Amino acid sequence: MSLKTVRDLTLPRVPTEDEHDDIERVFKWRKAHLSILRDQHEDIYNDLNSFRNLSVYANNAAAIAGGLGVGDYYRTGGDPDTVCIVH
Repeated sequence: MSLKTVRDLTLPRVPTEDEHDDIERVFKWRKAHLSILRDQHEDIYNDLNSFRNLSVYANNAAAIAGGLGVGDYYRTGGDPDTVCIVH
């Protein structure tokens, strides 16, 4: 592969003012959506990690007696190991 000289390179066309505004809007839109996706990914990752540290309780009553509140998760420790929500 040979090195290219400056005259061999094709430079991109400079966009018109209207095109520049459109491109800027697209980049802002993409940046905003990437930020949202990054936040969602972080939330999902944190949720999945929280399942690894769930306390084991035999049933809902034991989970409440153990200090969990309504809406908290626990697992039964059985086979299969069921994940439950305190109600």
